[in-house]
Amino acid sequence: MLSYKDGADELRIYLDAKTSLPTQTDILDDDPLEGDTSYLLRYGDWRKVGAVMTPFSLRYEINGRPFQEEQRLHASDPRRGARREKVIQPMEKDGFIEVD
Repeated sequence: MLSYKDGADELRIYLDAKTSLPTQTDILDDDPLEGDTSYLLRYGDWRKVGAVMTPFSLRYEINGRPFQEEQRLHASDPRRGARREKVIQPMEKDGFIEVD
């Protein structure tokens, strides 16, 4: 785990012992309205895109509650310039929406 602290805020990056890729990022924030808040991003479905490993699955949680999930359909090699990726996000309970 890598950790960085700035005042009351803390960032933690958890790494997979075998691959050294991030498994999740946890930001502990002292929110002025909500109080102590945990923002968690879980990474999954790592694939090689060009020479770069890229997570194709992202799951966001706030204070342990699921907030948003994304599944990438494709990604471009970052060395070839920026290209917008399409992602699928949950919309409502069972529906999904494709986002450009």
